[in-house]
Amino acid sequence: MNAKLRPQFAIILTSFVMFSGVSTLSAQESFQLIAHPAVGRESEVIVQMNVTGSLQVLEDNNPTSIPLSVDADLRYRELRQATDNSTQSTIRQYAKTQATITVDGNPIQPQLRDSRRRIRVEAGADVDLYSLDGALTREELDLLEIQGNTVLLNRLLPTTDVVLGDSWKHHDALLASFLAIDAVSVNEVRSTLASADSSSATIELSGRVEGAVHGVSTEIEVGGKYLFDRQQQTVTKCQLLIKEQRSIGHVGPGIKADSTINILIVPQTAREMANLLSVGMNSMAKRETNLEHTSPSGFTFNYDRRWHVMSETDGQVSLRMVNRGDLVAQANVSLLQSDAGPIDAPSFRRQITQALGERAKNITSEGALKTQAGQKVAGITAVGIVSGLPIEWRYYLIGDKAGQQVAVVVTLEPDLSETLNHADRAIVESFRWTR
Repeated sequence: MNAKLRPQFAIILTSFVMFSGVSTLSAQESFQLIAHPAVGRESEVIVQMNVTGSLQVLEDNNPTSIPLSVDADLRYRELRQATDNSTQSTIRQYAKTQATITVDGNPIQPQLRDSRRRIRVEAGADVDLYSLDGALTREELDLLEIQGNTVLLNRLLPTTDVVLGDSWKHHDALLASFLAIDAVSVNEVRSTLASADSSSATIELSGRVEGAVHGVSTEIEVGGKYLFDRQQQTVTKCQLLIKEQRSIGHVGPGIKADSTINILIVPQTAREMANLLSVGMNSMAKRETNLEHTSPSGFTFNYDRRWHVMSETDGQVSLRMVNRGDLVAQANVSLLQSDAGPIDAPSFRRQITQALGERAKNITSEGALKTQAGQKVAGITAVGIVSGLPIEWRYYLIGDKAGQQVAVVVTLEPDLSETLNHADRAIVESFRWTR
């Protein structure tokens, strides 16, 4: 940060949530709270989050609570890019991503890699967040994709003139993105103009939301305030108090938690990030939204964000895919070790035929495939019946010159094949050895 700005920044931070409570406007005076943040404007952003509560898990089919706490401090510089009628875009340069997540007394401290600190955020119907420099891990995405996304703050403002005491509702899709959930079914959240003077307006936010995330129900009570700077024509402060109760789901535990999120945005005059535009960041050759998983067993692969890593044991990674609440598929990526040496494609097919037995009604080969790194892949598809239900199995055998092999096995109902699309192929094609 520019040294000349540090004293001003410290003063603003000291009064982080001390919003103006004195109004110089008459009760009947109306005015506009419309944001006009300039393209190319840069801001310093501080986000501080504290969470206390518990995770809800099943042990022997009995719900059990595990203590949870989170303390996070995120700091980044954000540059606003040109937008169209449907999408708003910014680039962030993260300077700090400090977080401590304590589960049942055991702390972990996820970090954003130095090689992934340039982040683009695209806010349209949904919000996409990805690194300009390569795939993020699930842990990195969770660290950055928090409630109260600063790209969305100005969308909370009213679209018509308001007077003191006026309130307005927010669209379901906006609240879903703002609260980092997938969908909203009940929306009772409103913003109210609480006070204003010639320089700023303080708006209170409160209400209840019912919705879904990763296919399970969640109930959220939200309260707080945000400050609109009338000279800068943008929201510059926000405090959120969030109480959430989330059910246990296909890919994660339930949550009962109280969160406090403080956001400070300081518009800057120095254009430290302007060089990002000059080196072509507006037209990145590859928009990498898939996530990256690296196994200690010596391999890595990228995967669609709808996949979630459920467990990892010695030599095997297990994943589940959930799409809009529905369990779509399961996958295992397994290191193969055999004293008999590498398995060839015909032997692989014979093993599959023997393992499935009478359950399989049709087994076909997918022909010669290759990973992006050049490893040969044998693909086998089988369709059959299990417990009266149709099942499709997709098998992939990946090898390399040293004879090391990995099998990828994907299981789904045939009717969900279109939903899965080629998300299984993405795992296979991106596979690479790390040793």
